[in-house]
Amino acid sequence: MSGEIQNSEILPAEAQPIPTWVTETFDGSTVHGVENELLVLQKMLEKPPGRGGNGFRAIGIIGVRGIGKSTISRALLQNPEVKSKFLPRIWVSMSRNSTEDDDPKIALLQRILTSLGVDTNFPGVQTLGGLLYALRLQLRGKRYLIVLDDVQEFETGEEQSNWYSDLNSFEKIGEKLRDGFPKENGGAVILTSRSEKAAKAMVGEGNLRCLVPQKDPESIWKIFRQEIGKNGDLIPHDLPNLKDLKLELLKKCGGIPLAAKMMGEIQFNIMSKQKKNTEQRKEEEIED
Repeated sequence: MSGEIQNSEILPAEAQPIPTWVTETFDGSTVHGVENELLVLQKMLEKPPGRGGNGFRAIGIIGVRGIGKSTISRALLQNPEVKSKFLPRIWVSMSRNSTEDDDPKIALLQRILTSLGVDTNFPGVQTLGGLLYALRLQLRGKRYLIVLDDVQEFETGEEQSNWYSDLNSFEKIGEKLRDGFPKENGGAVILTSRSEKAAKAMVGEGNLRCLVPQKDPESIWKIFRQEIGKNGDLIPHDLPNLKDLKLELLKKCGGIPLAAKMMGEIQFNIMSKQKKNTEQRKEEEIED
């Protein structure tokens, strides 16, 4: 199923506060070195229908902390081609909030439904079965794209079997996470995780995309410079040893975007402090 969809942005209902686990906007200009990954994921989403022939896809993005799983999944939601084919599109964190319901299953479903503009306080929706039914009803007949970010390792095999079982399964409806996602109209679910075991159990080995450290010094350098440039203190582009600096940075951060970002933040703080001290000395000289 394909075709252009107009007015394809999905936002929480106006009457409800925007929850912190939902990302409705994303600045793609701050993303570097992920173009190839986005193309690969697009192709995985458009892969010919498998069993059942309806085109539903459940895909897993795996990799170490800081390698860019969340960034890539958010960027994918804002990709023009993806936006033209999927509606609604939402990003939901799987990390549990300590203030949420004691039952993490109910808390997760409430997050998803809230991001879709559904009032989860409506009578009959508070139970697990009621929430799953409400989710199916909300997504029925739609080609949706839902990102479940930061899936954690299963605590027990029973938890995996009873809740986090294969999302691609066509078994009869019960009370598992997969039962909230209709499979008739080519919808898709993308999950990100540091755990290959957890992702494989939920989407199958053939639907995994493993991210590796970046090898392009230019992309890592852009991430680093981006943090330093927050107050206008940019590194000169004509440094005589710029090429060596880029290679050294790539080596130090191991090709991990988050490490490059953190190194940029540290340098930003150093430069900001130096600037403040310089300005303070100038003021003291004027007073003298």
